[in-house]
Amino acid sequence: MPSANATLVESELALESESSSGLIRQPERPWLPIQVPVVAELGGTSLAAEVLGSTSNVLLVEVRDASAGLPPLGTPIRLRLEWDRQVLHGRLAAHGVSGRFLVSIGERPIRRSRRVAVDLRAVARSGQLSSGAIDVRITDLSTGGARVEGMLLAVGSDVELHFTPPGRSAPITVLGFVVRSIDSADLPTVGVAFRLVQASMDVLAASTLPTTAPS
Repeated sequence: MPSANATLVESELALESESSSGLIRQPERPWLPIQVPVVAELGGTSLAAEVLGSTSNVLLVEVRDASAGLPPLGTPIRLRLEWDRQVLHGRLAAHGVSGRFLVSIGERPIRRSRRVAVDLRAVARSGQLSSGAIDVRITDLSTGGARVEGMLLAVGSDVELHFTPPGRSAPITVLGFVVRSIDSADLPTVGVAFRLVQASMDVLAASTLPTTAPS
């Protein structure tokens, strides 16, 4: 069984255009509904699974049988969606926790998202944290995700971040999932992708970030 701490072959999620505030714009609607049943065909086997989260080029998928072994990173994958019968082609991008994995959709690699450097205190909550909630620090931010220092979670883990965006007086709560572990950082650090279907995305997109060069 692959390690739950394996990370993305390339880098974090990316969206197409940049807003006037320096943040990466969100698509107008999610690319897929939440929790879509699929059949994942990879490595010569077929696995019943669900899509738990998505962007335009990355899917978070969870197999129903968490004990099922997954092939190496880069393995081609075909996903047959039950809700509209479409077929998606991609590659295995990361092994996650509890039967979860990331899929890069299409032929192009996952591109690096430009994020603005910040220094924000936050509270992270996750069922994978022994204490339930811990204090962390967000060191760069976009409307698509964040780099979070002070916690170590496996790829695919759900996480909730509570913080006050730059230029806002009130805090927001954003739901996301871990897409990679950043081994080069001095402190335990992860990359988090934000789920698209949540009201806090509109608040985050309207935030004003400092004119610091993207990290």
